[in-house]
Amino acid sequence: DLIGRTANLRDPGCVECHVSIGGNRPPTSVELSSDAILRVVIPVVNRPPCMRCHDPSSRLNGMLVLDRSLKATKRELYAGIMRATLIAALFVLAMLLLFRWFIKRQIINRVAYLESLARRVANHESDLDIELAGTDELSSLARSFNNMKVGLKTSLEELEVHRNYLGNLLNNLIDGIIIVDDHDQIVFVNDSLPALLELDSTPLPGDDASLLLYNNPRLEGVEDLVKSARQRHSAFQDIVRLHLPGGKERHLDVRAGYLVLPPRK
Repeated sequence: DLIGRTANLRDPGCVECHVSIGGNRPPTSVELSSDAILRVVIPVVNRPPCMRCHDPSSRLNGMLVLDRSLKATKRELYAGIMRATLIAALFVLAMLLLFRWFIKRQIINRVAYLESLARRVANHESDLDIELAGTDELSSLARSFNNMKVGLKTSLEELEVHRNYLGNLLNNLIDGIIIVDDHDQIVFVNDSLPALLELDSTPLPGDDASLLLYNNPRLEGVEDLVKSARQRHSAFQDIVRLHLPGGKERHLDVRAGYLVLPPRK
């Protein structure tokens, strides 16, 4: 129905290029009836071989218009975009999982390992085998932790040696010695004290010292010495009486002192 019709620049399909953009170079595609098409317009120039049939005064004999629907192209384009989006999403997800695995393996697990070692050291476990390979900060921290473990083990061994030496020294004294804490729990009793007080059994660390020192009807005056030493953080000395069976008495030279640990440097 278009054969023989004179083209008007305002017809549908022409107005998109010649009117909308002022005669400039047309776009790649135009919209016709809500359908995007790819339009190729080829002017048919009036050449000398054509003038035998066409008017020589006309510059153009017509136009060759080729239209191609872009529906299939758009579907392929949208499908390609969806595939690219899906591939990108899968790639990002894979990278996140890989990053999570790396963080868990290289940081979280190693920090948890060091934390478990710290708890074991806090529980007085000195025979620990610390292995954390690598050259990063956590590996350096593990090596420092290992050095600390070795130093702590050495210090504990030295402390045990000094403790045994001090215990032997106190046990060999002829004077009776008893050490109690702030809650009146016995910490140490040397071997001379039970014989000096003529006790039937030797008090043990953790026993209540008040039964031996304060609420003992055979021993007078010790409680006042201990209270004075605690209140004034100083040493006090007095002669107390020890009542023995058969109405006998023994006078004891008792010294009470408050032990204060030196502050850590």
